[in-house]
Amino acid sequence: VTEIADTYYAIYPAGADATYNPEDKTITMNIPSEQYAVPGSFADNTNPSVARSDGDNLYFRNIGALLAIKCPTAYASSIRLQSSDKELAISGKAEVRLEGDIPETAEIKNGSSHIDLTGLDSSSYGKTFYLIAYPGDYKGFNIIITNSSKTHRSIISSPTGLKLERNDNFLLFDGP
Repeated sequence: VTEIADTYYAIYPAGADATYNPEDKTITMNIPSEQYAVPGSFADNTNPSVARSDGDNLYFRNIGALLAIKCPTAYASSIRLQSSDKELAISGKAEVRLEGDIPETAEIKNGSSHIDLTGLDSSSYGKTFYLIAYPGDYKGFNIIITNSSKTHRSIISSPTGLKLERNDNFLLFDGP
């Protein structure tokens, strides 16, 4: 006789590093520290989501917040988003609790205080790109734009803090 559970959990994207711990009801997931630039969007499999079902349907909820950056130059090959507080992780592996229908980041393990957005080229100029970050109360950010030969870089600093919630969509830099 096989016992069928009353509650099911689903994790997207599924992967070897995504797990569910039934003892403390946490899901371990990852917001990548390296994300690929997609104009007007974010890369596939970047914003993890979880779902709990007590029946036949799954309703997925995203974990991360979206931060938008408009590329200010045709010479950018990468953009690094660096938290001003290097102790506060904005990406990496984390434990997430799904109590009720809303997921909450419980603890970030093996986290990083930055996100690297790669894959930009000369056609990226003036386009908006999205990065996915963990919700949190951030002191500020540095946006570091580097050219392909890594001989030049620009740093744009935000002196004010930003409280990010799950599913926020915030334009961090609108370019020149």
